[in-house]
Order: sequence, then C-alpha cells, then structure tokens
Amino acid sequence: MKIALLTLPLKINFGGILRAYALQTILERRGHQVVIVNRDHEGNRSPWLIILRIGSVIKTVFRILFLGRKGLIVKNPFSRFFYVKWKGYDVQPFVEKRINRSPKFSTSQSLKKYFHKSQFECYVVGSDQVWRPKYSPCITDYFLKEVPADSLAIKIAYAASFGTDEWEFTEEDTAMCSDLVKKFDAVSVREAAAIGLCKNYLGVDAVHLLDPTMLLSSKDYIELFKGVSKKQENLFCYVLDKSDEADQIIKELSGKGYLPYFSSLDVSQTDVNPRPLQLRVEEWLCYLYSADYVVTDSFHACVFSILFKKNFIAVGNKSRGLSRISSLLEMFDLQSRLVQSYEDFSNNINDLLSPIEYSHIESILQEKRDEAFNFFEMSGL
Repeated sequence: MKIALLTLPLKINFGGILRAYALQTILERRGHQVVIVNRDHEGNRSPWLIILRIGSVIKTVFRILFLGRKGLIVKNPFSRFFYVKWKGYDVQPFVEKRINRSPKFSTSQSLKKYFHKSQFECYVVGSDQVWRPKYSPCITDYFLKEVPADSLAIKIAYAASFGTDEWEFTEEDTAMCSDLVKKFDAVSVREAAAIGLCKNYLGVDAVHLLDPTMLLSSKDYIELFKGVSKKQENLFCYVLDKSDEADQIIKELSGKGYLPYFSSLDVSQTDVNPRPLQLRVEEWLCYLYSADYVVTDSFHACVFSILFKKNFIAVGNKSRGLSRISSLLEMFDLQSRLVQSYEDFSNNINDLLSPIEYSHIESILQEKRDEAFNFFEMSGL
C-alpha cells in the first residue's frame, strides 16, 4: 500500500526524527511503501510561532543592550563544568540516509496538488504534537483537509498528540477539525488526556497508543550507532530548557560519582559558541545508551531511557507541557521518576538513585506494542 505519513517538520529534534524513522520503518516492515510528507511551515506562520519568534528576538536584543556580547550566553556558575555547548545538530546525514521524504511543501495549496497527483492509498497523521496549533500553523493540514474529496484512501491518526491537556484550538478550527476527523477510519492518541479532548471537543472516540519510537526494539536502535565511540562520562544530561532545578540536580549527582557529559542548551547560548559540537543522531543514541544515569526534560529522552533500561529522572518542564511525560511515565508505573523541583529530588534521592526494576516494565511494553500492532491490523495496515 502506498502511504503518505504526515508529521511535524524534521528539524533539529532528535526525538522527532527518530519518531518519524520508527513509524516509517514499522509500516515498511508491514509491507507498505511509505513517503514522509515534507510539510514545511515557513509558508504558514501561525500567531503562536510569530509570538515565539518575536519573544526570542526581544530576549536577545535585551541581553545585547544591557549585558553586551556576554549577554548572548546565559550565565550559570556550573555551565562550564556541566555542559557541552553546541551550535547545532548534525542531523541531516541521518535524515537523508534513512528517511524517505517527499519534496518540500510550504503551503496548503501545494500540498493539495501533491495529494491529488500522488494518489496515495492511505494517509497516516502522527505521531508527536501534530495536533498542537503552536507547532502546526495550518492545523487543518493535519486533519487531512487537502486530501481529495473523492479519495477512497484510508485515513488514520497514529499516536497524535495535542501536547497538553488544555484545549488550544480556536472555535473556527475546532468546528472544522471536528468535521474532518470524523472522516478518519481510526484515531489513536499518544497521551491519555487526549482521549477526553477528542471526545469533548472533536466528537470522536480515540484509543491511547505507544509513541512509535517504542514500537522498535532496543536492538533496532543499537544497530544504528554501531561504530560510534562511547563516552567515558556516565551521566547523560539532555535538558531542552535550562533551569535552576536541573542544574542543582546535576550538581548533586556529580558529587555522588557521576560525571556529566552533555546537555542541550537554548539557542541564545549556541549562536556565539566558537567551538560548537555537531552531534549526530547516532551519537545522541549512543551517548544515552552508554550512560549509567539520565537527567532530562525531554519526552523522547525518557522514551529511550526506558527502551535502554536506564536509571533516569524527568525534570518537569511546564512550558513544554507536562501531560506528555506524565502520561508516558504513568503508562509504565514510573510516576516517581518525574521531579518538579530540586526539593522533590533531594527528598527522594535514595529511591531515585536505586535501579529501576525493568522486568515489569518489559511486560507492559510488550502489551502496549501488541495493542499498537492490533490497531494497524484493524485499520487495514
């Protein structure tokens, strides 16, 4: 079957790239021909993205005006010790080698023409935050508005995410997307809270399924980083948004024999870095795999910590939405691994340093994988 997979743009997001790779791989193993639709958002800037971009510019200008060039780097007393600064990710080789992408489409109109021309037999939307307006400027694209009206193709949402347990759609988008999603043959979501959002706002039933990265085994990912040299340091720090809480936790762990070796920093810290670290997807996987402990505020870093059976903690990041990580941890009875503050960590440090018992988690993971494959089967895939 010829399948169009519509997901978020593959930028410099390790989790996003590996999520697209995983779903493509799973569908290919089931005998299908998969094309990941390269829907770029440059041609459709939503108010959300404009506000985010303006905020970033204002922050940078403020630092330059009041702090000079030094203001471009966020100061932290432990940053030189804890963090490797990077200017960007070297993700393009992985994408070009392993992702089957369509040409780039920057407008809904160009996407519509492509769908009319290509005659796909199935459209799959997902996974990740495809149903979050701030990340999907033309939200109706992700409800397949541009698919030909007379198309008989199967329409499926696989582990689609709203990214939050709050409803962020406008009334107009809610009405339009509600009509569109009712034409889907099957709907699944990534977070438990999304079931209620689908029912209450879109008027459809949805099932809760695994993020596609978890449908592949750890051996599948280990194959990807064969030949990559492991780090001697043993504390993998992957923090998307710097915070005092994360710094304090990392400092505490470093005093207990752990040696940290990597963390992502915000954009303002990377632009002036004279010696940037260009991290490849394979290296990111390898460094996490070889760690003894992981500290992160990233959903997909939590996913791979579970897949690689790592001891880890998730630092709560409200700005990016807690429901994604909370739902993941609840699925595997790992709620205690989410810490909202340094106090949470210090008060439970003995339990958090104790190894996670993964035998029970393995059973849950296999059960959830079976549910996902059954969903594909029932959907005609």
